[in-house]
Amino acid sequence: MAWPALSISPCLEDSSEQCRELAIAIFTRVVERTEAVLELLPYAIPVLRDRLGPLTADSKNPTEPSEELRVKLHALLRWQGGH
Repeated sequence: MAWPALSISPCLEDSSEQCRELAIAIFTRVVERTEAVLELLPYAIPVLRDRLGPLTADSKNPTEPSEELRVKLHALLRWQGGH
């Protein structure tokens, strides 16, 4: 079941906000519909950490510039943790 995560993960880092938003929606659907969430974590957590974390080590600004997409990424992270 990890193959969708492998295909979608690079899209979460795309320069296009629309592409990142679509990737988040797809990834969320995959997580909601699988019983094997633990298999997805090795692919999801690094990308989520990179998108939600600071742009640089000394920066307070997150890598993901869109507040709306950060909210969706946080929701995805909370859902995975609560499954």
